[in-house]
Amino acid sequence: MFKPAAFFLFLVISIQISAQPAGSFKVTSFPGVQDLDIPGLSLLQIKYLEKLYYSSVTAPNELINGKEYLPYYWKSGTNPLLFVNRNRTSTLFFRDMEIKNLTLQYDTYLDEVIYTDNTRMVNGQLARIALNKYNIKGFNLYFDYDSMLFRYLRFPARYSDKMKDGYYEVVYDGRSQFLIKHRSTLYNKEGRDKYGYSPEKYIFSGDAWVKTGSKKSFMKIFGDRKKEMSELMHTSKIKIQRAGKAQIAELLRYYDSQDKPGK
Repeated sequence: MFKPAAFFLFLVISIQISAQPAGSFKVTSFPGVQDLDIPGLSLLQIKYLEKLYYSSVTAPNELINGKEYLPYYWKSGTNPLLFVNRNRTSTLFFRDMEIKNLTLQYDTYLDEVIYTDNTRMVNGQLARIALNKYNIKGFNLYFDYDSMLFRYLRFPARYSDKMKDGYYEVVYDGRSQFLIKHRSTLYNKEGRDKYGYSPEKYIFSGDAWVKTGSKKSFMKIFGDRKKEMSELMHTSKIKIQRAGKAQIAELLRYYDSQDKPGK
C-alpha cells in the first residue's frame, strides 16, 4: 500500500538517509532573509507524481518532486553546471531530512539543483531531475579542496532591488554575513550561445547588503573602522580583488570579534 513518504523513494535508493532534524544544517537565520514555509504535496499529488515516475512512459516531463532536466547547453561549447568536471560528494537538506551520498550538480544559469538518479534510465541515459526548490533547505558540495554550503534564501522586499531569491553559498555567518551567488550569464559569440561564469559576492553588515568587487565597495562595510581594517589588509597582504573567500571570511571574523557590544 502506498504511503505519503513513497514520493521520496527516488532519492533513497543506494543512498544513506539520516533522519536528523533540519537543525543539523548549521546555518543560523540571516537578519536580511526570510525562511520558506511551503506546504507539502497532497497525497493525491504524490500518487500522481509517483505514477509518472515509475510508469513506462518515455521521458515524462514531470518527475517526482521535480522535473526532468535536459542539457539545454549541449551546443554552446560552455557548461553552466558548477565545477562540472570536479569530483564531489553531496548532501541534500530536504525538508526535515539530511540525505547523504547523492549525485548533485548546481546549474548556475537556471539556479537549479540537479539530482542524478543512478538507478533509473530515461532515453538510454541516467535520469536527471531538477529538484523542486520549495522543498529544499539547502545542499552541500564536498570537493577535495573545498566544501561549499548552499542555502535557498528568500529576501524581504526592502532588499529585493539587490538580492534575489535563490541558492547562495554561505561562506561566513557571524554578526556579519558573507554570501556568494554562483551565476552564469548568457551571451552570444560567433552565432553560438555561451554561458559565462560570473560569481557575485555579497556581505551583510549593519542593515544593508553590499555587493563587493573592489576595495572601495568592500571598505564601505566597516564604517568608522575603515582605517583599522585597511591596515590589517595591508599587513596581511590581502588584495580584495584577488582575495579568496576564506581570506574575506577571516577579515569579517576579525571585524565581528572587535565590534562586539560593550567593546
